[in-house]
Amino acid sequence: MITIYQANSSIDAKLIQDQLAFADIQSHIMGDLLQGGVGDLQPQGLVKVMIDEANFAKAKEVIIEWEKSFQENKKSLHSWANPLILR
Repeated sequence: MITIYQANSSIDAKLIQDQLAFADIQSHIMGDLLQGGVGDLQPQGLVKVMIDEANFAKAKEVIIEWEKSFQENKKSLHSWANPLILR
C-alpha cells in the first residue's frame, strides 16, 4: 500500500476515495480518526488515502481529473454569485 493523496480532512479523503471507487480502484483512508484527538489546532498531514502500488498510474489520473473539475466548478460558482446577495 502506498499513499496516493494526503488530504486536509477526512471529508476530502472520502471524496477522493469515492472517485477512486468509481474507477474501480480499491483504497483505504488512514488517519481520519486521529483528527478528533488533537484538540483545537488543525492538524495537517494526518489523513491519507492509500492504494495498491499496481493502481498508482490510474489513480493518479483519476485524482488529477477530479482536481481539475473541482477547480472549474469552484470558478463557475463564483461567476454565478448574485451581487445583490453579497452586499
